Order: sequence, then structure tokens, then C-alpha cells
Amino acid sequence: LSTPSFLRRFRNNRGKGVTVMPSYDFIEGKARCVLSGDVGTTGRTRAVLRLDVDDSTLTLVRALDGNKIIAPTISLKSGKIVYDYHLDLDGDESSTSQRKVGSSLRAHVDP
Repeated sequence: LSTPSFLRRFRNNRGKGVTVMPSYDFIEGKARCVLSGDVGTTGRTRAVLRLDVDDSTLTLVRALDGNKIIAPTISLKSGKIVYDYHLDLDGDESSTSQRKVGSSLRAHVDP
């Protein structure tokens, strides 16, 4: 493997916490670390911080309801914001771990 990494989860007594996944690419000589965790009490928002040598980003993934997800990503180097919007056209609100593959619409907005 040219990019070994490991995953570490830090949790509190309510099951919430932060996941840390550092990695290093020996071929290119670049380190990277991804930190993620739920934000708030509803469990509908997740923050993902990608620390990279070239360009680090912060993404906030928000489930608006069972069918819609919005995820703005902010470049920490340039300040550029890219919005991803996911809309499930099937309207299947079953548990997210058992979601069936169906019709969906995904828009990528780059202002």
C-alpha cells in the first residue's frame, strides 16, 4: 500500500464523538487527515474536516428531511464554496443503512 491509514473513533457516553483518519502517501510524500463527527442533538448534521497539504476543506452535511441532503464544502485555502444537493426521487424514508438503490437527483453548484 502506498497510502497506509488507520481509523480511530472517540465516543462519549451517548455514542456521539469524532472519527479521526490520518494517512500518508509515501510515493508523493503527502500527509492527510480526515476528522468527522455529528453536530447537534438531532443527528442530522455531520461536519467533515479534510486536512490536506494542497487544499484543506470543511464540509457540513445536513439532512433536511428523509429525501433531501445539502452539503456545502468550503476550501480553507481559497474560500471557495461548492454546494452539493441530493434529492431522493423515490421518497423512500427507510433507515439510511438499508436504503434501496433508486432514482435520485444530485446537483453540484459551483458559483
